[in-house]
Amino acid sequence: MQDHSNFTYHDDTITYNNWSLNVDEDASPLLGPYWKGPVPVSVTGDGNCLFNSISVALTGHEGRSVELRLRTAIELILHKDNYVQTNSSTDIGLCSPDINDAIQECIKDKSFSSVWNLHAATTVTGKRIKSVYPVVNGPSDQCIGILNRVFNPRIEHPQNKKTQISIMWSGPQSKGIWTPHHFVPLLDNFAVKHNIVRLKMTLSVISMP
Repeated sequence: MQDHSNFTYHDDTITYNNWSLNVDEDASPLLGPYWKGPVPVSVTGDGNCLFNSISVALTGHEGRSVELRLRTAIELILHKDNYVQTNSSTDIGLCSPDINDAIQECIKDKSFSSVWNLHAATTVTGKRIKSVYPVVNGPSDQCIGILNRVFNPRIEHPQNKKTQISIMWSGPQSKGIWTPHHFVPLLDNFAVKHNIVRLKMTLSVISMP
């Protein structure tokens, strides 16, 4: 079997002068009134929201989400033991399904994603991913310490060590314990006007070898 996880991405650039993305109205309140970081923007909640978020963070649109899901599934299948070992010193099992279940979900389009998918996606994209899990349930929520971290690629190239994207765990608040069931990207380099993120920036895009 060919190791598809060893493909490389080349950074091209596209400048979006008038690209508009909506601020996510469910995610923004979860960050609290004192949040001064990147802004959460809306992506399609069709089961591919993690990969839609990564695609938007990389390219400004959702067009690469299916490809990202496929490549992430292959990465997890081929290197499952590596991800289990890397996270063995954490309590990741408290906030995620079994990795075998995660793989089964990942190979199905528009299906549930977990932290296993997020971690493997770092290798697929060649970029670190900062996982942002909001403090909605209070300090007793064990996932706060487990999921608020930066995940690193299995193989990290020196030129990519300073590059990362940010993905937020989200979902509307309701009475009782808040449970995230959505992901959104957090974007830098923007100007917010009338609840719209106006992107005037240079974005890296995935280009196949």
